[in-house]
Amino acid sequence: MKIKEKLYGYLRRSEKYTKTDMVYLIKSGSWTTLGQTGNGLITFFLAVIFANYLPRESYGVYAYTLSLVEIFGLASLPGIKTSLIRTISSGFSNMLKMAAKEKFKWSILSVAISLGGAAYYFFKEDVLLGSLLLLAAFFFPILESAGLYDSFLIGRKLFKENTLYFLTTRLGFLAAVFLVLQISKNVFYILLAYLITHAFFKTIFFIRTLKLEKNSQKEAPGLNEQGEKNGIISAPDNAKKEMMSYAKNLSLMNILSQIAGQIDKIIVFHFLHGANLALYSFALAPVQQMKSLISPLDTILFPKFVKRDLPDIKRQMARKMIFLAGLTIVMVGIYIIVAPYFYDIFFPQYKESVLFSRIYSVALVFSLTILPKTALEAHAKIKSLYLTKIIEPLVKISLLLVLTVYFGILGTIAALMVSQFFNFLFTYYLFRKESI
Repeated sequence: MKIKEKLYGYLRRSEKYTKTDMVYLIKSGSWTTLGQTGNGLITFFLAVIFANYLPRESYGVYAYTLSLVEIFGLASLPGIKTSLIRTISSGFSNMLKMAAKEKFKWSILSVAISLGGAAYYFFKEDVLLGSLLLLAAFFFPILESAGLYDSFLIGRKLFKENTLYFLTTRLGFLAAVFLVLQISKNVFYILLAYLITHAFFKTIFFIRTLKLEKNSQKEAPGLNEQGEKNGIISAPDNAKKEMMSYAKNLSLMNILSQIAGQIDKIIVFHFLHGANLALYSFALAPVQQMKSLISPLDTILFPKFVKRDLPDIKRQMARKMIFLAGLTIVMVGIYIIVAPYFYDIFFPQYKESVLFSRIYSVALVFSLTILPKTALEAHAKIKSLYLTKIIEPLVKISLLLVLTVYFGILGTIAALMVSQFFNFLFTYYLFRKESI
């Protein structure tokens, strides 16, 4: 008990320097960090399995297909996830089922686009890619609608449940892929394993979360242990309309940025072919896993930022950014030293990726963008968000098209780094400029 009290006291004293609720951050972040750490390990095992069992060209086709599926999913109102978190965080309930119905309706557009993509590849006599997109089309409605359960859990700050559900899904996929690769190296069956496991677990966890929401509506409004209002008040009609309006705005403003998030793989696949996409993917993978240790900050800070005034957030932003910058610089330094040994041991088939990976690791410092970006989203600063979601992706896509064609994978890496640095500067500028 004394150790717990000492730790509590230390965290409270540290708040003078970090200007952050450290007790909340550690308590909430412990589960979120566990989830990201667990996911990192699972992703690592998946990478080892793919590197040892799947030819480069086949893995390139698999990565390309997943990127197309991500882009086609943009027609399914993706902004409703953040909008639902915001609504639940504001103290409202009775929203999950309604949001899922809307997501299901919008997912029909994704189905149509995927079927169109399948028809295109069949016409081009690429039976494999046509079959993969045809398969994905049938799973869009269930994956998109059932996947909203995590927005409710995050909004209610149920990080433990969200983490356990997430890791269960990932473990299920890991087991399925391992079993499939013992039987066949066919990319079609690998994608089928991905879609079935995610659809199965998301459906189960969505049903469980619906029951949790119904039970919460039976409780009397009160305060949680942080002294904040519980999310158990049934949402009025205007709150539902506001949620849908914000969801549509977020979806529209995110189209370019989401496309830009996948377009690098598509450009590499088309200009440099599948084997080089595999090489590129394995160069980025370790750095992206390190970044995933930082990305939970938006999940943790979003509910807090919703309840705090923007001027108060601005006053404390600089210290938060200095702290995060120091952390990322240490991570980059360590990775640059150990990367060659890491690839020698685990990915000897992809030793050519080491140089690209070490260069790209420097971009980890630009993860600072997550802080001002989360503040803008929490306070629904539509104009500033639109600017970041339109200008940065255009810069990124332009750089990718030019640099990849002329400089190959190294050009693609350079395009990513320059665009991320620009995004950090631009987002922070808009955040400082934003009024109440």
